[in-house]
Amino acid sequence: MRQKPDIFIISGKSPAGDSGGYPAYAHTLGRILTSLGYTVSIFAISDIPGIKKTQYGTVYFSGTKLIRLFPILRHIALAGLPYYSILFYKTMKHVLNNSKNKSCIVWGMGPWGFPGALLKLFPPRAASVSLFTSYFTSTRHEMHGAYNAIRVDDYGIGPKIKYFMVYHVVARIFHILEQITLWWCDKIIIHYQSSERIIQKYFSLPSRQKIIRFPWYVDIFSREGPQTTSPSSFPHPLIVSICRQDPRKGLNFLIRAMEQVIAVNPSAHCYIIGTGELLELNKKLVRKLHLEHNVSVLGFVPDIRPILKEADIAIIVPLAQGSSALTVMEAMSYGKAIVGSKCDGIPEDITHLQSGLIVPAGHRDAIAAAIIRLIKDPNLRKRLGAGAFAAYQTRFGLQKMRVNLSRVITQPLLPAH
Repeated sequence: MRQKPDIFIISGKSPAGDSGGYPAYAHTLGRILTSLGYTVSIFAISDIPGIKKTQYGTVYFSGTKLIRLFPILRHIALAGLPYYSILFYKTMKHVLNNSKNKSCIVWGMGPWGFPGALLKLFPPRAASVSLFTSYFTSTRHEMHGAYNAIRVDDYGIGPKIKYFMVYHVVARIFHILEQITLWWCDKIIIHYQSSERIIQKYFSLPSRQKIIRFPWYVDIFSREGPQTTSPSSFPHPLIVSICRQDPRKGLNFLIRAMEQVIAVNPSAHCYIIGTGELLELNKKLVRKLHLEHNVSVLGFVPDIRPILKEADIAIIVPLAQGSSALTVMEAMSYGKAIVGSKCDGIPEDITHLQSGLIVPAGHRDAIAAAIIRLIKDPNLRKRLGAGAFAAYQTRFGLQKMRVNLSRVITQPLLPAH
C-alpha cells in the first residue's frame, strides 16, 4: 500500500492563539486531515521559535524578533511575507529532511502558499513536493477595498496615505509572489464563485482545470490568549460584529450607523470583537462620536460562543472580502439574523429576506436602516435567523468538508507544466 504524503499547512499566524480566518481554517484542515490518517505539520510565526503537539497536528513556530520589536506585526503578519517565506521554507525543508517520509503536500492559504512554491522549486534531495493552495482573494483586491474604506474624517490622513502606498506599491509586489504561487500550484482550492472571478481577473494560470471548488467549513473553537471575563449579563438588543479590525471590514461605517440606531433605540448596544491595526483607532472613533455607552470595542475574545449565543443581530459589512466571511458561517450556525454587505461571496451565503438582509457595501445609512428594521421587527429577526440556520445545515458541515478534502488529496495531479 502506497504511503500517504505528509501534509505541511502554512497558516502564517498561529491556529492555537491568533484570530482571523487563515488560522481558523488551518485548525479545521489539520483536524480533518489528521482524522484521515495523515501526518500534519502546521507552520506559523511567533516571537520565539518552538514546537507544539496538538490534536490537529504539530505546530512549528518560526521565531522572529520582529514581532517582539513590532507587536503590530502579529495582527498584520502578511506584511512580512517575503521575510517569513524564507523562515518557513527553511523550517519545512528541515522537517522534510528529518522525516522518513520524503513525500509531502504543502497546503498554503492565499499568499502563504509562496513558501510552498519555494519548497517545490528547491526541495531537499530525493523529496517529492506537491503544492495545494486554498485561495480566497488577492492582495490587490483586499487592499483596494481597504483603501476605499479609509475615511479621513474617521481615521485621519495618515492611514489614508499609508493604504494608498500599500495598494499602489506593496500589493503590486505581493501580486508577483501570488502569481508565482498560483503558477506552481498543483491544485487551487476555492469555496466561492467570487474567488474564482478574482483569480481570473488578477492572475494568469497555465490551466483552469486545477481550480477545484466545494463548500468550506471552519470550526468555532476557543483560542488561547488573555482570558477576558464574559459579562454576567448582556445588553439587548445586542448587535455583534466579529472580524479582524482592518480597514476593508468597514467597521467605521458600522460605528457611524450606530449613531442613527441609538437615536431610534437608545438601549441598543454593539459589541465589536477582534484584534487588528485599527483597534485603537476604532475606539477613538467611538469616543469621538460619544458612543461609549452603546458601542464596546472589545478586542480579542478567546471564546466568542457565549456572545454569539446572546446576540440578536450579527453584522458583517466589509468592502472587500474575496470569498464570504468566517463570521457569516459562525452567525448562521447560531441562527442569528444577519446584516451582510453586497460584497464578493457574502451574497452566495446570505439570500436577502430569506437568511439575512443584504445592504450596499460602505453605506452607513443602509446598515443603520437594516439594524433598525430588525430591532423593530422581532418576528423578522426570528424568521431570518431560522432561514440562516437552515441554509447553514444545507450548505456547510464538517463531514462535507472531510469528504471533499479526501477527494482532493487522492485524485491524480494534472501533468506538470
